[in-house]
Amino acid sequence: MVQAGCGSRSNHGQGDYDEKIKKAQRALEKDYQNSKTHTYLGILYEKKGLSTQAEKHYRIALDIDDQYLEAYVNLGNLYFSQKDYPGAIQVFQKALPLNRKGDELFELLGNAYKGSGQFNEALEHYQSACKINPQNVKALNSMGMIYYEIQDFDKALSAFNSVIDKDPNYGDAYGNLGILYDFNLHQKELAIQSYQKYLELNKEGENVSLIQDLLQKAKASVEKKVDPIPTVIEPMH
Repeated sequence: MVQAGCGSRSNHGQGDYDEKIKKAQRALEKDYQNSKTHTYLGILYEKKGLSTQAEKHYRIALDIDDQYLEAYVNLGNLYFSQKDYPGAIQVFQKALPLNRKGDELFELLGNAYKGSGQFNEALEHYQSACKINPQNVKALNSMGMIYYEIQDFDKALSAFNSVIDKDPNYGDAYGNLGILYDFNLHQKELAIQSYQKYLELNKEGENVSLIQDLLQKAKASVEKKVDPIPTVIEPMH
C-alpha cells in the first residue's frame, strides 16, 4: 500500500555537510561534553551516509545526558532506517518517559512495531498518537495498512476514509483505497476513481508508476467486463 517515507535522510549536498562537520568537530574540541553538538554531528554524518559515525555520536550524546530526547529520537530513526526494528523500539521506549513530542514519538514506535510485524503493538501506539493528535493522518493511514495486512478490510476502509475526511489532499489514502476497492472489495469503478485522485495529487514519486499501471488494468477490466486473474498486491510503503 502507499505510505509516505519515514525515518530516511537525504544524502545530497555532500560538500556542505563536510564543512559543517568540520565546524562541529572544532566546537567539540572546545566543549566535548556538549550533547547537542554530538547529536548535531551525528545528524550530519547520517546525512552523508556514514551511519557508524552517526550512531557513535548519538550514543556519546546520551552518555553525556541520558535525558536528551533529541538524541534518542535520532538514534531510533537511524536504526529504523537500517531496518533494525528491535533496536529502534528499544531506543524509542527509553525515550517515552521523556516524551515532549506529543504524538510523534508514539507514531515512531508504531512504525517500528509495524516494521517488525508486531501489529497489535503498532496499532496500540498509533491509536495513542491519534488520541493525542486526532489530525495525525500518517498514523491513521498506517493503521489502515495494518488492517489491510491482517485482512480486516472493513476497518481498513474506515481508516482510509477517515484520513481523507481529515485531509482531502492526503494522496496515499486514495492509493490505498484504490487497492482495497480493486483487489479486495471488487469495486472497480471506485478503484478507478481512487487511483485517479491519487495521481491528481501525486505527479511524481516511487508509487506513481505502480498506480498508473493499476489504473490502466482496472479500466481495461471494466471495459472488457471480465474477471481478471487474481493478483496479490502488497501494501505500498
